[in-house]
Amino acid sequence: TEKDHTVFGDGMSHILDGYLTMYETTGDKDYLYRFMTQSICMLENRHDVAKIYSEPRWGDITYEEGNILGAFARGPHFFFIEHPELLHENLYPFEQFSQNAFQWNFHTINDFANWLLTQTQQSFDWLLSQGYWDDRFGFMNTPNAGQALIINMQVGFTRCAFFLAQVTKNQKYVELSERIGNLCKGEVRFTD
Repeated sequence: TEKDHTVFGDGMSHILDGYLTMYETTGDKDYLYRFMTQSICMLENRHDVAKIYSEPRWGDITYEEGNILGAFARGPHFFFIEHPELLHENLYPFEQFSQNAFQWNFHTINDFANWLLTQTQQSFDWLLSQGYWDDRFGFMNTPNAGQALIINMQVGFTRCAFFLAQVTKNQKYVELSERIGNLCKGEVRFTD
């Protein structure tokens, strides 16, 4: 729906992070299942999957896209870098793992983590290719806007680039993460 970007970007993205933190705190795998099933639900509502528009995004507020992508990118980082011992765990056959809009069967956490990594890269790379990024400003609210998103609105994208860089070792993501960090240190005037 039109409100997905707000629900997912300002709400669920933070809850996804909380699920992973709660797993680390308690060791209760229910939190991992919540992270995975909620991620699938959010991705089923991505515009290109839900057939609202052909764009692999959730709404028209760019910084909320960054929040969503930052939370999604933490998932593969969490599984591949922080907790690789979980990768070969078989998943309980919840309906979301076998009957989803992607017609994808997830049998192990590794299946899910690889799939989420691909989905996250697809949306992140789409935003880059559509002009939401400029080396002088970082991320912008609209394509080729010529003005940076304010500093706190860059955070989700920075997290996404950093986590993707750690997992994929792709130099492009390393450079984007470093560039936003340098911009935030004062090269750009972020207006609010």
